[in-house]
Amino acid sequence: AVNSPSSVVIAGDAEALDEALAALEADGVRVRRVAVDYASHTRHVEAIEDALGEAFADIRSQAPLVPFFSTVT
Repeated sequence: AVNSPSSVVIAGDAEALDEALAALEADGVRVRRVAVDYASHTRHVEAIEDALGEAFADIRSQAPLVPFFSTVT
């Protein structure tokens, strides 16, 4: 998802999003729903927090094997 002057993503409770999408469409705004079960930057991720903790419990950080070079100064 990309936020820009001509594109924005909103997240929240499904019922509130339905209302927002309907209001925007009524105003002629092009809208589409992003196919996700939850937005990781909202409280909805709390419902899967334990499952994520278990799934990623064995992951450990380490130095990368492939060097990363940036063209940004």
